[in-house]
Amino acid sequence: MAMGNIRLNILPVYETTFSFKVFRKAKQEDDLKQENIYQYQLPIDNKHKERMFYLVSFEPIADFEEYLVYSNYAIGLTKRFLLRQLLSKLENN
Repeated sequence: MAMGNIRLNILPVYETTFSFKVFRKAKQEDDLKQENIYQYQLPIDNKHKERMFYLVSFEPIADFEEYLVYSNYAIGLTKRFLLRQLLSKLENN
């Protein structure tokens, strides 16, 4: 059996706490599920004590505000961000 061209791709993560930009909008009861828009519970303000559900996108969308997320705010969102970074790196190589 012949081996194909194998390429290893690694996305290094040097810090355990880091930040990334998303766009968010407070979730309303009548919001419909849309492709590439996710739902996460994020801090309402800089005090981080109170949280609420937000619709989140990695791309700008009308009525969504830019928001700086830290890696420890929502683990699922952080995993999604890292996966997007990895896929982007693979596509570029």
